[in-house]
Amino acid sequence: MIIEWNDQLAIDNSIIDEDHKFLIAKITGLLDSIHRGDEKDAILRQLHVIKLFSEEHFKREEELQKAARFPDAERHKAIHVNLLDVLIFNIKRMMVDYSVNDGGESVARRLQAIEKFLYKWLINHIQVEDAKMKPFVAEMRERAAKMSPLRGFIHKLVG
Repeated sequence: MIIEWNDQLAIDNSIIDEDHKFLIAKITGLLDSIHRGDEKDAILRQLHVIKLFSEEHFKREEELQKAARFPDAERHKAIHVNLLDVLIFNIKRMMVDYSVNDGGESVARRLQAIEKFLYKWLINHIQVEDAKMKPFVAEMRERAAKMSPLRGFIHKLVG
C-alpha cells in the first residue's frame, strides 16, 4: 500500500497539513521497512516515532478545535483516543510476538494488521473526520500561527 499526499487530504494548507505530510512520510517509511524485512528494532523504533508524533499531533488538533469552537471536538477527541489505543495495543503485541517467536508467522500477521490499520487510519481519518474541520480553518489560523512544527519536536525526542 502506497500512501502519497494529494489535494483530497488537504485540510488547512497550514500546520495540520504539514503534520499529516510528516505522518504520511513516517508511515510510508515504516511500510517500506516492513516490506524490506528490516530488523525488529528498526520497525519498533519507527512505530514508536509514529506513536509519539500522533500523540502530539492529536493534542495540537484538539487545541485548534477548541480555539475554533469546533462542535464535534469531543467526539473527535474520542476517536483520537481510540486510534492511539489500537496503535499502542499493536505495538505491545508486536513486542510480544517478536520476543516469543523472534519473527515467524505471528509477526508477519501482526505486521499486516498494522499496515492495514495505519493505512485505514490515515486515509479515513483525514478524509472523513479531519475534513469536518475545514469550515473552521479560518478560526484556527490565529492559534495555528503560534504553533511550532512538530518535526523538530520528534527529532529532539528520538534523534
